Amino acid sequence: MPAKKPLTKDEIRARRYELHRRACDGELALPEAVREMRNAIGFTQEKFAKAFGLTRKQVIELESGKGNPTLETLMKVGRPFGFQAGFVRDEEFPDWLRKDGDPKASKKPTEERETPPAAKSGPAQQ
Repeated sequence: MPAKKPLTKDEIRARRYELHRRACDGELALPEAVREMRNAIGFTQEKFAKAFGLTRKQVIELESGKGNPTLETLMKVGRPFGFQAGFVRDEEFPDWLRKDGDPKASKKPTEERETPPAAKSGPAQQ
């Protein structure tokens, strides 16, 4: 595999900016985010793996969506880019979770608000 041409500081800065913009706009899933982070600094999979204490196989699996990374791995890879591991919702906050004082809370009386999905099905079956 041919060596990658080293990126200039301006190229790295531009790629990191675009990576952050896409992440903030919710345009990146984990596999694509890992690939974009690696490309933003101009690393091969091998060099990226060594820099972050991973194996090349782990990087390939992360980038292909087949990996099952630990929280430690996600933090190790994301921290230098200013990312944190956490849960992200891709929909609006549900009314049934809003507090009564929330300005976006439903105008319905509390008793008429939508019931949480788990509560609709009744008691848990064993």
